[in-house]
Order: sequence, then C-alpha cells, then structure tokens
Amino acid sequence: MSTVAWVICLNSARRGLPLVFGSLFAAATGTAFGLVLVSALQPWLAPFGAARPATLLELAAGVFVVSTLWWELVEPGSRAVRRVMIVGTDDSADEAAAELTRASNGFVEVVGTVHAEVDEVSAHPARPPELSEFGQVLQAQQPDLVVIADDRSCGAAIGPMLDLGDASPQVVGLAGFFEHVFGSVPLNHLSPTWLMSLLHLRQRPYSRAAKRVFDVVAAALSLVLSAPLIGAIALVLRCMRGPVLYRQIRVGQGGKLFEMYKFRTMRVDAEEEGHCRWASENDPRTTPFGRLLRRTHLDELPQFWNVLRGDMSVVGPRPERPDFIAQLEEVVPYWGLRLLIKPGLTGWAQVHFGYASDIDGATSKLSYDLWYLRHRSAVLDFAICLKTVSSLLLGARGR
Repeated sequence: MSTVAWVICLNSARRGLPLVFGSLFAAATGTAFGLVLVSALQPWLAPFGAARPATLLELAAGVFVVSTLWWELVEPGSRAVRRVMIVGTDDSADEAAAELTRASNGFVEVVGTVHAEVDEVSAHPARPPELSEFGQVLQAQQPDLVVIADDRSCGAAIGPMLDLGDASPQVVGLAGFFEHVFGSVPLNHLSPTWLMSLLHLRQRPYSRAAKRVFDVVAAALSLVLSAPLIGAIALVLRCMRGPVLYRQIRVGQGGKLFEMYKFRTMRVDAEEEGHCRWASENDPRTTPFGRLLRRTHLDELPQFWNVLRGDMSVVGPRPERPDFIAQLEEVVPYWGLRLLIKPGLTGWAQVHFGYASDIDGATSKLSYDLWYLRHRSAVLDFAICLKTVSSLLLGARGR
C-alpha cells in the first residue's frame, strides 16, 4: 500500500506541475506528499508491520533519489527544452514568438513562425505559399510542438500536419502552451473556450471538503508549531507604540467581506483616514521591526486563524481590499474570476511574483492566479506550500 501511495503522489506531481519546475522539484513534491500520506496510513498498516519513522525517512530518501534519476536520465523528454514553431494570422505569430521568448528564460526555443492569411470574405484561413510549404518546413526544422497563436489559423495548420501522419509534431494552442510550460495564462489570448474550461465536464475534481480538510490540518499544525514564535513577536510589538495586530477588511470568495489579521508592521499613522494606498516591498511607512517581519513573512502568521475560521484558504489568490476592487475589475480583464475561490495565505502567484504595488503588478499576478483556478489540486497545494517554505529558507523575496 505504501508503494502504491508513493507512485500515485509522484505521478500526480509529475503531471500537475508546470515544466519550468523541473524534475528535481517534482520529485521532491511527490516524495514529500507521499511521505505525509504513508505516515497517515500507518495506523491501518500496523497489523502488517508498520514502519518506524526512521525507516520511513530512509524510504523517502530512496524514493526521491530514484525518481529524480529516472526522470532526468531515462525519461528526460517531457522536461527538456522545447523546440516550438508558431502558426498565426496577421502579426499574431510574431507577437506570440516574442512573448514566448520573453517568458521562457531559455526553456523554449522558437525555431520559426508561419503566417496564415485569412480570406476577408469567408473569414476562413487561406493557404498562402508559405503555409502550403508548411509540411516541408516541419520536416526540416523538426519542432517538438506547433503552437497555434490564434483560433483563425487553426484550420489552416491542421491540414498540412495531418498529411504528415505519424511524423507530425504535437499541436497546442498558445494559452494551453503557457499553462503546460510556464504555469500561467496569457490574459490577452484567453478565449470563451478557455473560460468555459473552468466549468468543463472533465475538470479535475478537488472538492470543497478535501480542500477544507487540507486547510484545517495545515493551519492547526502551523499554529501549534509556531506558537512560541507568535508569542515572542506579540511581546515585542506590545512593548512598542500601537496595537499588536493589524485588522483590515478584505474581499473573500464570492465578494464576501471579512476581517483579516496580521502582525502590525507599519506606523500607526501609515494611512490617512479614507485614503487607501498600495503597499510596496520597501514601503517607507514600515517600522524597522516591521521590515524584519515582512522580509521573513512572519507578519502573516495570524492569518492561519483566518484559515481556521473559514475566511481564507492556505493556498489561493491573495485577498484584496474592497477599495481597490472596482478599479481592478475595470482595468484588469478577468480579475473578478479570482473571487470564485477562497483567497489564500500563500498562492501560485505569490511564489512567482513579489508585491503587487500597482495595476501592472496585479495583472501579472492574475495570470498565475487564473492558472491555479483551473489546475488546483491537493498535490499542487502541497507543492505551493513546499515552494513557499523553501523560498523563505533560501531568502527568496516572492510573497
């Protein structure tokens, strides 16, 4: 049973995490999640000889080493640098190529672009000379993937690719490629079809009950383990001018308002009455001790109480202030979709992006939040928590 649990967890981590994480982190996530699951199963394994904690740790170390070596040496294909060719109408192919190059950080190599013209009368893609030689170009360049930059060019590209039979590379839409490789979605390329996928019949299940169990267990355990630290921080803040906790109204799931708790990190007069300001990474309103708390993210510890109350989840989009909601929904497309799920103490956007101190920052974080909205799962939540802890220990600045 232990072997089956570890295999399931490793497979889920391998398939559920974007390629940019690499085999090492996928193996670490699958191994750690499997260790937690196997440890929880020990009471039921007792009649068959439950393993000691030291034995479980040794097994986990072996699982991690073997899975990492297997994915790196035997099955490296899905984690290797991807050679892609882009097909699009008008300037969409060139725009998509530039966008992929910026986002890939060397992980993706664009080997070429093909332009499909559209018949303005019928609104269907034509087959210009460039596209009619598409098969020859594919055979010459041998890309791993063909990325369709827009829906209009899809029909023009499929025909030549079907003619190649088994020699044809795989094909994917631009939004799907970003999801698969980078763990984000390109906001300016989302279509009604993508939005419909949030409610699709085959949407992977992650029930409200399962996520609630994950939240309660993780929050309760975190509060118990950090209780001495919470007491020490509260004692220091009590000796300073002002309250220990900072209470602020935030917007939760479905637009419901709730009171969020944090350790106070700013001056008492940090914000004038009735005037809301974006917080920045090096905010001058922060006190010296507050800067330490913010840098180490210890100011967020009281939010585990919000999680236990059900206002927040451990993993999800960061909750925003109601004063900024109208402005964000007006300027940032699809921003309101974040309110479909509970906000989180940490999240997919937080481990990739620092403070969102303006509209542009909120837009960048939204591309990750929407990816999480579609792909959320227990394994992904565990991976995000693991990534958050590793970032804190390594001194990363993402929040």
